[in-house]
Amino acid sequence: MFPRIQLKCVLSLVLVFAASAMAQWTANTSLNTPVDTSSNEQQNPTMTSDGAGGVIVVWEEDFGGSTSLDIIAQRIDASGNARWGTDGVSISVVAGDQRFPTIVADGLGGAIIAWYDGRGVDTDIYAQRVDATGSTMWSANGVPVCLAAGNQWDPVITSDDAGGAIITWYEARYDTAADIFAQRVNGAGVVQWAIDGVPLCSELNGQVTPVITSDGGGGAIVAWLDFRNGVVELFSQRVSQSGMPLWADDGVRVCDGSDFQYAPDLTSDGTGGAIITWNDFRTGEGSDIYAQRINSAGMPHWPATGIGVCIVIDYQYRPRIVSDGLSGAIICWYDYRNGVNSDIFAQRVTPLGGSLWSPNGVQLCGAINDQQFPTLVRDGRGGAFVGWQDTRNGSNPDIFAQHVNDLGVAGFVADGIAVSTATNGQEFPRLVGNFSGGAILAWGDRRTGIHQDIYAHRIVLGNPDAAFGYWVGGIATDIEAAPAYAGLHQSALDGSDPRDILEPSTLPANYVSVTSVSTTADRYLQDVRQETPELAHTAKRWALESRTSETGSLVNLVFTEDRLPSQFTPVLYAVESGSYTDLRSVPVYSYTPSSTPGEPTNLLLLLGDSTKPSISVVSPNGGEVLVAGFPYTITWNSSDSSGLLRHYIYYTLTGTPPYTLLDSTIGQSSSYEWTPMDASMGAFLRIITVDSVLNVNFDTSDTAFTIVSGDSVAYTTFAGWNMVGVPVLQTDMSPQGIFADDFGGSPINVFGFSLATGYSVPDTLRLGKGYWLNTPTARDIDAVGTAQESVTFPLEAGWNIIGNPFPAPLQKSLLRFTDGITVKTISEAHSAGWLVDLLYGFDGSAYVQENVSLAVWNAYWAKILVSNLFIIFDLNPSPARGVEINLQRARPHVQRVTNR
Repeated sequence: MFPRIQLKCVLSLVLVFAASAMAQWTANTSLNTPVDTSSNEQQNPTMTSDGAGGVIVVWEEDFGGSTSLDIIAQRIDASGNARWGTDGVSISVVAGDQRFPTIVADGLGGAIIAWYDGRGVDTDIYAQRVDATGSTMWSANGVPVCLAAGNQWDPVITSDDAGGAIITWYEARYDTAADIFAQRVNGAGVVQWAIDGVPLCSELNGQVTPVITSDGGGGAIVAWLDFRNGVVELFSQRVSQSGMPLWADDGVRVCDGSDFQYAPDLTSDGTGGAIITWNDFRTGEGSDIYAQRINSAGMPHWPATGIGVCIVIDYQYRPRIVSDGLSGAIICWYDYRNGVNSDIFAQRVTPLGGSLWSPNGVQLCGAINDQQFPTLVRDGRGGAFVGWQDTRNGSNPDIFAQHVNDLGVAGFVADGIAVSTATNGQEFPRLVGNFSGGAILAWGDRRTGIHQDIYAHRIVLGNPDAAFGYWVGGIATDIEAAPAYAGLHQSALDGSDPRDILEPSTLPANYVSVTSVSTTADRYLQDVRQETPELAHTAKRWALESRTSETGSLVNLVFTEDRLPSQFTPVLYAVESGSYTDLRSVPVYSYTPSSTPGEPTNLLLLLGDSTKPSISVVSPNGGEVLVAGFPYTITWNSSDSSGLLRHYIYYTLTGTPPYTLLDSTIGQSSSYEWTPMDASMGAFLRIITVDSVLNVNFDTSDTAFTIVSGDSVAYTTFAGWNMVGVPVLQTDMSPQGIFADDFGGSPINVFGFSLATGYSVPDTLRLGKGYWLNTPTARDIDAVGTAQESVTFPLEAGWNIIGNPFPAPLQKSLLRFTDGITVKTISEAHSAGWLVDLLYGFDGSAYVQENVSLAVWNAYWAKILVSNLFIIFDLNPSPARGVEINLQRARPHVQRVTNR
């Protein structure tokens, strides 16, 4: 069966873009994908699925100081992107140590995390919930689960199937020996059972190191090491969703007839019970692997002494277990049967306790040196992925992995594939399935040689018996019983396997079907596939219909990847809603069907090229000056061989992200009419383009452009004399009209300059001309009017004061001069003998040479060498004849001089 996954909605297209643009998975086993590589020490990682093909990883991090060890988490999505910042989000960062986090998915894309916490006088149990965006949902630094006197240790967690979690731990509350307690926390972070938890076992002599699994009915099954009889035994207890122990007081014995049972692990049997495994020292000559199945009533299914999973000579250690999906289990361990070094073995046991694979297990890795500390996860097809710590390459361990199918046959090369072979050692891997034919591993990593970091890696399984493609199936999430499989039979090897459901009339009462309608003769529920990888270079489309007997309830369609080549981009398009889903990132599509049973939902599956479309911003690409309130045409160039789907137009007014979405255009467009409304000294444009199968590319303005205000422009003067130029055309351009409101009745001292008349008080202030203004103290001045796009006025031979006539800085290189016949830049005019290409402003105490741009409200001395010359101010001038003008935004640069 496919796992039950409930998603509230389909990810929006923009989110898919972000994931696609930052994909981090790599096939390079010496690089891997960083989860946290900050300068602190990160350790003890563990993780759970995010429900969308990615993982949520949590670990303890040593920040030093009063906080010391804290709990940090990160989400890595299905494409390998870190979604919660560079180094994760803080789960608990209070004083004292927070250690050994344990985690379970919350069913809504987030997770619930528990840990033991030293913020108080002793260690307590705390928990926190984090949502899919990385926001913590409960009280800062967690809610208390147990604050009883004395220490609580080693919490473990499972889902309560209602958005909350059940947590168990051990503590010495009643005497000097430890006991087992548990507590349920709901989705809002409120404890549901007795304060500080309910006791599951309070027998004498101590009970420690519990393990936990869901019972499938909202409760949990817990097993632990128990010393009540003076030896080390395993006991177990089932607790209901209401906190009631359901089996014998203080638990039931898992195994009779053995004096030392160690390292238990357990999994649900799918019928309200559990299968428990451990390594067992009953022979006195080594340790073996045993297992027991306890039913929902607490009775053993198998012999009272358990079944021998592996009873060969020497030592077998640390078994780990997962369900096979059919009330049996797969168990793996590390094993010394072949000599002084350990290897990895596995076995599948049936619901009746029989072994399905080779007696005493199949060897998954027999490479030289030690392979230890295996971890495993079910693959959804009756097999499992297994990862381990491996020293075949030297004393520093690496991470390797293997797949074993439902028949016990290895899916990767002999002895497994390398997952991480970076320097200095990687240890204690953890595994999570990703719902697309593969798995994700995370581990502690010392490749820097300085501190330990957290890394991750994705492994993908190919089905050797099938052409590449997608398995398509689905479930109706509101069916309380085990959901009926729809699509391919779960053991099918290709699209024409006789075990497939062939006709809708054979479907069970509750069903979801995905039917290919490409031809009338090919309507069985199938996987969608092509025959040759070469077809990946051209976009391909398949029409699909999804039909369900359910009405008005959430339906999930699961698209499981099977050896799909990396050059494919898989996309699901929902015809009715117009939404797109990148199936490599989100392999589950959720929708609510119509009120008519069997009414089809129309979909398109797109398998196309992975070549990004080309895109380049033409304008504004840097240096342009736009005026707020005036229309401007944004232009770009883009193309793609498979066709363009849409362009998304973003802008920023701050010069840095985040960018704001302006609008989008459909298809092969190349322009957009924009009327900016806000001023900016450093605006940038970004165009994102998407082709027909969701390949994404973008381009950003090379440098900043300016948006000037069209009405009010303010400026703060120096105390004393200032050289100013009015930046907008006001209705009243007299000195009184410009400055009366700023001086509040005080005398206004404004002087213009002309070689012919010297200094004089002007009647009217002209745009482009400069003036001296005296303000006894620093003062705010402003003008309210209309920005002009071009200003021209005559110059005299000799010294002239010119003023910036615009409400934005004007680059010196944009100044133009004309004798009425030709137009020249300032440097060309200097070369022609028209002027000296030096401008001098005034900073309140001395003249300052300006080499780059004319500031807003500022004026400058300019020396002209010929008569009958005009200056042209233009925000976006045409290049002068034979001259290429640099429109890039220059950095301000001034040179101080002491006199003119």
